[in-house]
Formats: sequence, C-alpha cells, structure tokens
Amino acid sequence: MLLLLSATLLSEAGRPSPNYMIKFGKEKESMSISRNSAVLVEAYRSEGSGTLFSLHDLVIMVSASHVTGSQGSKGIVIKDGESYHFEVFYSHRYADISFSVVKGHGSDGLVEYVAAEPSSIGERMVYSGYPDSFNNCSFQGTLVGGEMLQYNPRYVLNIYSWFGSSGAVAFNDKGEAVGVNSSIANLNNRHSSENVAMETLAFFSPLYDYSAKKVVSMACEYGVQSRKCR
Repeated sequence: MLLLLSATLLSEAGRPSPNYMIKFGKEKESMSISRNSAVLVEAYRSEGSGTLFSLHDLVIMVSASHVTGSQGSKGIVIKDGESYHFEVFYSHRYADISFSVVKGHGSDGLVEYVAAEPSSIGERMVYSGYPDSFNNCSFQGTLVGGEMLQYNPRYVLNIYSWFGSSGAVAFNDKGEAVGVNSSIANLNNRHSSENVAMETLAFFSPLYDYSAKKVVSMACEYGVQSRKCR
C-alpha cells in the first residue's frame, strides 16, 4: 500500500504554502487530477471533502450527502487558500451522494466530469481529500469488493483513510470518477483525535448511474443557470 503525503507544506501560520509541490510523474496522471480537483467542504453542520469538475459551462462539486446536506443547502469550499460558495442542486441521502454548483471558481485546470464503473476487482484507484488536520492528502488503493445493497450500493477499497475524507471522489487510472467516499471501517478502534491516517476498508458510493447528461438535467431542473438548460 502506497501512502502519498500532502503536496503542500504548512507555513508558520499553518496555511498551505503553494510554492512547494510534490511531483508524481506522468504515470500518476490520475493522482494529479485528483489533487487538482480536491476541496475542503465547510457546510452548516459538518466539514469534509469534495471534488470539483468542469461540466460544460458549469463548475460542479461531487461530495457526500452527509457532508453537504440536502438539496438547497449552501456552504463554502476552500481550495489553495481561496473560498467559493456552493449550493446543492441534488442530494440522495441513502446513496450518500450530492452534486452542487460552485460559484466564482473557473474551470481552468479542472477535468471534465465523466463517471465510470470499475473494470475489475483489483483495479487501482486514487483519491484526494481533507481528513482531519491534513491538507489535501492523496492516497492510492485497491478495489477489493462491493456491498451492493438496494438503496446504498458501495464499492469497497483497501486504502489509507481517516475521518474527514467523506465526500472525496475515487478516480480510476483514466481519470474517470468512480465513487464517493461515504464511510470507513475503523478496524483498529482508533479515535478521531489521534489524527493519523490508517490502512482500512473505505466505502465508496458508485457514480456510474450519474452520467454527465443526467447531472446537467438535474442541475437544470433545480434552476441552475446554464446554456445547456435552454
């Protein structure tokens, strides 16, 4: 299992220093996509992770419903020290998936949203998030199974994780969005105050049923302003 450390150092004030970046190389393209898209989510009653995507003329965030709240909920995302407002236009409590429109963030550097199914057990995946006390941590792991329940099917990954990773999106090696981190198995009964990432089983809600076309339709139905809604 490969643990990849944060790609930014903390300054003396505790804020990220953008001048120091870990380079992953060409073979880690999906990791770079994951890192560039990851944001810290601050909602009304919770905090977690999210992932930004370009979708036609929109910038959207994919996260977990228990992080962002229900449809119509608002909050802020933080990326590279800058804050942006988001509004949830779709939230599924049982699937634990939410889609939001992010205002004021440009699409430069963001990957176009494409959802996909895993190709096989053993497939390598990556995600980046903001677990407690960490700044944009990136992890690589392996798809080891699935819990295909009727209302909340989930992929199971053997990967490093920690509390606060909820809402982060797992990418395959093609840079496609596969699932949203909804929970972890605390196999060693560790306490969240320990602030140490652990190798564990992490559960990701599948995104394959949420095609780009469907997400645009949900955004338009909610009332998001887009050229695609005309």
